[in-house]
Amino acid sequence: MFAKQVNIWRFVDGKVGHEKQSAALIEGLKQISSAVMVEDVAPHLRFGRHTLRKLNQELPPHLLIGAGHAVHLPMLRCKLAFGGKTVLLMKPSLPSALFNLLYVPLHDTIQNFGNVVRTNGPLCSVKLDEKAHDQGLILLGGPSKHFAWDPQQTCSAIESIVSANPTIQWKICDSRRTPPNLLEQIPAYQNSSKHSWNSVDSEFLQSQMSVAKWAWVTIDSVSMIYECL
Repeated sequence: MFAKQVNIWRFVDGKVGHEKQSAALIEGLKQISSAVMVEDVAPHLRFGRHTLRKLNQELPPHLLIGAGHAVHLPMLRCKLAFGGKTVLLMKPSLPSALFNLLYVPLHDTIQNFGNVVRTNGPLCSVKLDEKAHDQGLILLGGPSKHFAWDPQQTCSAIESIVSANPTIQWKICDSRRTPPNLLEQIPAYQNSSKHSWNSVDSEFLQSQMSVAKWAWVTIDSVSMIYECL
């Protein structure tokens, strides 16, 4: 338990996957203490003197938490201006020694200066709801520097999954990285529906993951794989 109130500045970049990780860590901290205060800071602002003056200096941060390359410099700038410890939830693009604590998945290589905690995958919240055996998810990532992307092969795999499991209602969901016309290439199967990331609310995918018994995820989408697990 924390002996006093802990002020957290959470740096958000508008990317759902990154913000889910920081939200998961803060959720865990709140489970061990009710004395956690959180303020969101958007790193897209120019972090000059004018922006720094707008931040809540009455509650200076004890922890500065964030994920995503866009939050690196804003976190360090705020640390210099207001103090606090930086907690980054990824392998940084800046030298790792600049940050106080790093949560880094095992699949990333990184030099450890005594400030690295290894995780099996990206941090995510856990909801233990009763599963619906007739509900399934097919989650689509997209091209990345680690994997080739074949739209035709992806569509063929989806057809095989859906046709082999006719009693399951499948929700096929894309993501920011998915080529914009891929969902249109997928036929309208009787036991499936298509859901684009930009047409659902931010809680849609999490709510579906909590009840769906079955999930298929393209291998490039590490964060979605671990959320489903």
